[in-house]
Amino acid sequence: MAGDAGVARVLLERAVPELGDPLARGKARRLEGLTLNAAGQLPAANAVLLDAAQMIEPFDAHLARDTLLEAFLTAQSSGQSAAAASVLQAVRSAPRVADDQATLADLLLDGFAAVGERRYEAGAALLRRAVAPMVSAQALPDEALRHFMAVSIVESLLYDEPVWDVLEHRWVEELRGRGALAALLVALAWLANHQQREGRFAESEATVAEGRALSEATGYRAYLGVFALAELETLAWRGQEADARAYADRLLGEFTEQGNGKAVHAVHAALSWLDLGLGNYQEALASARETVAGQAVPAMRPIGVVVEAGVRSGDREAATAALEAFASLAQASGTHMALGFLARSRALLADDDHAEAEYRESIDHLRQCRGAPALARSRLLYGEWLRRQRRDHARPPSRVPAGRTRQQIPVSAGGRRIRPSTTCL
Repeated sequence: MAGDAGVARVLLERAVPELGDPLARGKARRLEGLTLNAAGQLPAANAVLLDAAQMIEPFDAHLARDTLLEAFLTAQSSGQSAAAASVLQAVRSAPRVADDQATLADLLLDGFAAVGERRYEAGAALLRRAVAPMVSAQALPDEALRHFMAVSIVESLLYDEPVWDVLEHRWVEELRGRGALAALLVALAWLANHQQREGRFAESEATVAEGRALSEATGYRAYLGVFALAELETLAWRGQEADARAYADRLLGEFTEQGNGKAVHAVHAALSWLDLGLGNYQEALASARETVAGQAVPAMRPIGVVVEAGVRSGDREAATAALEAFASLAQASGTHMALGFLARSRALLADDDHAEAEYRESIDHLRQCRGAPALARSRLLYGEWLRRQRRDHARPPSRVPAGRTRQQIPVSAGGRRIRPSTTCL
């Protein structure tokens, strides 16, 4: 919990030879998997955790399900679709937990399993139920510390801004105060991503620097790749082409050697945003399609690139298929962010009689969010559509998101107002 995986591994090696009880051996196997995860050895960690869950199940059903959740997260993080499928099969075979006895881990595991099986409505309901008490609680429950990565993924999957808000404004400081360094590293990784979504790139860079320093100081290396990807994404969203492509080449080599398929897909996602902003639509579509193909669950931003780049390059079939894959998840989420992206994608594919209503719906939804780059993109596309209709005199609605004055638009550390980049999605 303190982030010192090296010491944990030494203690584990000393303890294992003395363990005769089968449940204790199963717990030790689980800890072995967690230390492998901390070292960034994700495929190995997944196999060990899945084995540990099977060892523990006859003696402690709740702990076995906790371990399955950890195995699922390592499979997702490594991009190993076959491993994720094995975990989901184990979840189906595991004993069910009574609804009134479900723990945080139970709700998260069943929610992720439902989403992985494309049962989006059921999955979204379970995941919201899991995180709701933490959003309203004054302090982060102890149980949440062990599953902080899973809790953070819920926000990203459902595009849930209330969870995003407490992550940044309450949980990060609480984790610092409690010395929960392993969970703090997760929080910093997600915080950097959120700051990018809001166009706060200088703040994201500072968060990445803190996360890297903490990772090196503790030896907890599981999220170094996430911080590297955040740096690449900032370069891409800012349109710094030469630096972004050079860094992407380097990361592709490293992640391929590590067998980290999800990180490889994330590099291609960053390149797709860069190429879309530069008008390289064929290249953007190729990178985004590779990204989407490697995902167990449709993700908003890569889907958005496939739709826009597909329309721009004349591949409407690819754009339509991407929209259909994303629509059910967006509707199940029901948040302004998800619905805003969905309406934008529909607008791009709509005929001239229906496109304007979809663009305006997208802007109306995204004005309720703090993601300035997403709103800027919808405004840009709507403005381009107006020009093609020879309606240059028409102006999109106010550029200031609802509930925010112009003075509240994010500013950098130097006091300069941050302009949303047109390369951002």
